Amino acid sequence: MPRREFEGIVISAGKMDKTVKVLVERLTMHPTYKKHIKKRKKYLVHDPENKCKEGDKVIIREGRPFSKLKRFYVAKILGNVKTQNQMGEISPNSPNTANMKGGKSA
Repeated sequence: MPRREFEGIVISAGKMDKTVKVLVERLTMHPTYKKHIKKRKKYLVHDPENKCKEGDKVIIREGRPFSKLKRFYVAKILGNVKTQNQMGEISPNSPNTANMKGGKSA
């Protein structure tokens, strides 16, 4: 049977020894409405060398059970994703927030 493989982002690292928490997002189609839905799931992943940091994009692969909740291990580290403000979040000092403060715009 083939081993499942996912791509996700490390959301928690350094709190547990040889373990990281990875958020995996995937698109599925709603059976009735045929609309694409983004589903998210968090996995505890085995990181034997403690190389992963928060914000790293990783490929995880299914393997033997490492503990009660860990069934995946880090196959490859793809690199660090951009910081939150560079990903498109609006910071309070950006010029685009002038219209959002309730004032009238000309």
